Amino acid sequence: MIKFLPTENINSKTGIVAVPNCHWIDGSLIDLEKISEAVKSVGAYLALDLSQSLGVLPININKIDPDFAVAVGYKWMLGPYSLGYMYVSPKRQDKGEPLEYNWSTRKGSDDFSKLTGYVSEYLAGARKFDMGESAQFNILQMSIAALDQILQWGVENIQSSIKILTDKISENLSNNYEKPLTPHAGHLMAVPIGTRDKELLKKRFKEKKIFVSFRGTSIRIAPHLYNDASDIDRLLECLG
Repeated sequence: MIKFLPTENINSKTGIVAVPNCHWIDGSLIDLEKISEAVKSVGAYLALDLSQSLGVLPININKIDPDFAVAVGYKWMLGPYSLGYMYVSPKRQDKGEPLEYNWSTRKGSDDFSKLTGYVSEYLAGARKFDMGESAQFNILQMSIAALDQILQWGVENIQSSIKILTDKISENLSNNYEKPLTPHAGHLMAVPIGTRDKELLKKRFKEKKIFVSFRGTSIRIAPHLYNDASDIDRLLECLG
């Protein structure tokens, strides 16, 4: 299930390695533990983009120990647009300057009576990297509800449940290709368009009310818990 990245390209000249947990087109998995070992061996920084996996694919942050990790608030995090998440390793929280300068990330900014007493010191921890105008109450309430729901379901349960559906797709289509479908995360996969008529496929999907993404020469399929086996049957029928 793991697609390795060439760690031989990580050497003494490497300053930072920025990678996802799985590829955004076909869900190809990346061995982050192997990448982390290589990065640490040369003293480089490791930044993770978890936008395609956070909330649906379990990840051991403590074991991988990235310097930074980011993710969007929508997609698998089930939240609204205009919100994102960022993890900053404790060893990096007191170092570096944030890209965005605003008063709300300064120490004591929660005390409005003292806002005229400008200070250069930031809030403690990762909060100094926060966005400006972060007090968007409507967005925060939606994101909290989404996080509560994800925790109630359990990320492991979400992944294993969706994997049943994508495994069914792989099993049914594996004989249609000379090469096996790319090993993928359970929640995200791609099917090669091959010699199929793309416009005809789009028409079939629309008629069957199937929503997928066409990405280059592939069809990206990303089911969730609201899908079931009957949805996959309709998809396979369209693919022929």
